[in-house]
Amino acid sequence: NVAAGPMAMNADRVSAMQPLPAFYYADGVHMAGRRQMYSTDVFGYIYAFDEQVWMALGIALLATAGIMVMFQNNFRRVGAIGKFVDYVFLLFAMLLTKGPSRCPDNTRMLIGVWW
Repeated sequence: NVAAGPMAMNADRVSAMQPLPAFYYADGVHMAGRRQMYSTDVFGYIYAFDEQVWMALGIALLATAGIMVMFQNNFRRVGAIGKFVDYVFLLFAMLLTKGPSRCPDNTRMLIGVWW
């Protein structure tokens, strides 16, 4: 059976029509459930994520800097702390760098997921 216009799908062709179950529509929100309103101040970017997301980003930043130091120093400890601090600030600066506002393509792709 195909639902079109005022018709509705039912389990059997001979049975009486039953209404479809209600569905829930949720507006799109950022991670961790915080709604992000448009703002131009820096706190609009900070409050976009929950504390747990910022903590995960910080741990990932520190772990990535540590891995970079290990491979840069060939697993030696000489000068590792200075390089670690340099890499932390380098990665933090890369995190805060804003990309161009121009869209790289003239086409945009819309993706939707249902489950």
